[in-house]
Amino acid sequence: MADLAVPAFVVSTMLTAGMSQPLGEVVAPLRKPLPVFLALFVNFAFAPLPAMALTSIVPLQPAHATGILLRLPNRFSLSW
Repeated sequence: MADLAVPAFVVSTMLTAGMSQPLGEVVAPLRKPLPVFLALFVNFAFAPLPAMALTSIVPLQPAHATGILLRLPNRFSLSW
C-alpha cells in the first residue's frame, strides 16, 4: 500500500501546484530559455559540487553522506 501511496501523493501534489497556475505564467519563462537553462545547470551541475567535496573530505557513514548529497544542493538553488 505504501509503495503506491507515496508516488500517488507526490503526483497529486505536483498536479495540484501546476494546475493552480495560469497557462501564461507557466509558458512565460520558456520564452527566454537562457535563465531556465542557467537555473537547471546551477541546480544539477554546480550546486552538488560542494556536497561532493564535503563528503569526500570528511569521513562519513554512507547514510550521512547520502543525506548531505541530497540536502546541501538545495541550499544553493536559484529562485527566479
